[in-house]
Amino acid sequence: MLGKAQEDAQQMDNMQPGWNLLQSIGQALFELGEREQAQAMLFAAVEALNNYGQTFRYTPTPWSTIVVDFEKVGLREMALKIAHGLLEHDTFDGCTALLNLARHAWETGERERALSFVNAALENVEAISFPPMQTGMRASIASEYARMGQFDRALGDALVTPYSQDEIFVKVAEEMAKQDQIEAAQELLSRVSPGSQLRSAPEAIVRAY
Repeated sequence: MLGKAQEDAQQMDNMQPGWNLLQSIGQALFELGEREQAQAMLFAAVEALNNYGQTFRYTPTPWSTIVVDFEKVGLREMALKIAHGLLEHDTFDGCTALLNLARHAWETGERERALSFVNAALENVEAISFPPMQTGMRASIASEYARMGQFDRALGDALVTPYSQDEIFVKVAEEMAKQDQIEAAQELLSRVSPGSQLRSAPEAIVRAY
C-alpha cells in the first residue's frame, strides 16, 4: 500500500501535492488503527516535502501541521525534531508548529506538555523578524495562554507591546468570554485603542457568549 501511495503521489501534478496526499492517507490509516502504516506514510510525506521542488511562498508551511500527525501516531521525538528545525529555518513557522502541538496536547489532557509548547513559542517570538508576523504570533501565543486560564501570562509584558496590545486584548477577551468571564472580557475590550480597526470586534465577541 505504501508503494502504491508513493507512486500515486509522484504522479500528482496540478492536483494536490504528493506530500499532501501521503499525509492525508497517513491520517486516515491512523484513524483506522493502522499505526505502523500511518507512521510509514508520514515518513513518506516528509520525504516528499524534502524533495518538493518549489519554495513555499507563504508561512505557515505544511511542516507546521505534520508535526501534530507525528505526535498523534506516537513519534514525539520526530515531531519535536521537525519543530526545532523549523525554529532554525523560519521562526514563525516553528512557533506555529509549537502552538499546533500545544493545542493537540491541551485537547488530549496533557496540560503541562501543552504549556511547555506555548512557553517555547514565547521564548522564540522575538526572533521573528517581520514585525506584522511577530505581532500576530504574539497574539496567538496570548490566546493559547488565555485558553489555559493563564491570563497573567497572556497579558504580561513579555507579550504585550504597543503594536500587539489591541490584537492581544481582543483575542484574550474572546477566550475570557468562552470561559464565562464576561465582565473581565468587557473590561479588557474597553482598553482597545479607539482608532483601532479591531474596535468593531468587541461587542460582537461579547454577544456571542
